[in-house]
Amino acid sequence: MIKIRIFYFLFFLLIFSSFLFLKIEVSNSQEEQNQCVICHSKPEVTPLLVLDWKKSLHSEAGVTCDICYGDGHKSMDDVSKVQLPTPGKCSTCHKTQYEQFRKGKHSFAWISMNAMPSTHYQPMEFIEGKKGY
Repeated sequence: MIKIRIFYFLFFLLIFSSFLFLKIEVSNSQEEQNQCVICHSKPEVTPLLVLDWKKSLHSEAGVTCDICYGDGHKSMDDVSKVQLPTPGKCSTCHKTQYEQFRKGKHSFAWISMNAMPSTHYQPMEFIEGKKGY
């Protein structure tokens, strides 16, 4: 009876420790390869966005921030080097969704917004105090 308990104890200890090892290995490999996560996890930056990414399918698939946003931005001083993803950038992985988007009404809105980027801010500029009333 004691031998069985020792066996079960060792078995569960082995299983438990292997899960801890795997979790640490996956977590470290993603964060070491992605400096964005380390910096953006700080409370003054965007920790909730990092949390959303960690729970996402992109995270599970190993898609790090630099794949979509480029790797030019390294600090708070060079934020202008961030490359915002475009539908074309998304199409490298999501061909079907891109084709659906390109044929739909949202694509026309995207084209219009980029043709006249200042239009987005005009309603706020025309309203006294820029508060919407």
